[in-house]
Parts: sequence; structure tokens; C-alpha cells
Amino acid sequence: MKNKSSTTFRYGTATLALAMLATVTACSKEERERAPSEQEIHSMDNATRSAEVGRHPYRCSDGSKVYVDFKDAGLTLEYRTSKTTPPQVLTAPSQGLQFFGEHGTAIVRNQNLILEEAGVTRTCTRDGWE
Repeated sequence: MKNKSSTTFRYGTATLALAMLATVTACSKEERERAPSEQEIHSMDNATRSAEVGRHPYRCSDGSKVYVDFKDAGLTLEYRTSKTTPPQVLTAPSQGLQFFGEHGTAIVRNQNLILEEAGVTRTCTRDGWE
């Protein structure tokens, strides 16, 4: 025959263990929320003011206009100077890092896109022109 205090102790210990496990599990699921990167914002867009999925208009410091498409969860950047020109394709090894391509590089910082081609650097700002 089991001792009543022994059974109570086991149930009490089991209850305490379950409560501690629930507390630890709840704490471990809490993740520090971070603001999405510019690449994540662009890659999640379903529509923009230009009415094309994922296409973002930029106006550059030299007066030129650039259309930018972010693809592959923000790891691929395609840009073109008009809707009909073939895109320049750049890729980044991870979100938040510099994009590299055959003819240049790009960095996304806040609302700015910094393009470098053939030694020429242009700073472009996201715009609503069409």
C-alpha cells in the first residue's frame, strides 16, 4: 500500500515540473521583434503605386529614373531604366547585404538605392512617378 504523503509529493512535484516547463516554453517562444529590412518590405509588396506587382520606381541623383523589382525573398534585385528595357540582375548572399551583378552593385539603405556601374555611383530615392 502506498503512503499518502508519498503520492501527494509525487503529484505536487509533477505539477511543479509541468508549471516550470510551461513557463520555460512560453519564455523561449518570445522572440525579439525587429523591424523588417527594406528588402523584406519590397519583396512582400503585392502592389505599388506603379500598379505592377513588386515594381518600385526610383528617381536618381543624376535625374534618371529606374524601375526596381525585388524577387526571391529580397535576395534578387532587377533594375531597368524603362519598362521595356532588359533588366540588370543583381543578387545578395543574404538580406541586408550588398547586391552584386555582372555590370555593377547596389546597396539598399532606408528609402535609398545606391547603384554603382562602371565606376559611376548614383543614389536613387523611392518615388511615385509613372
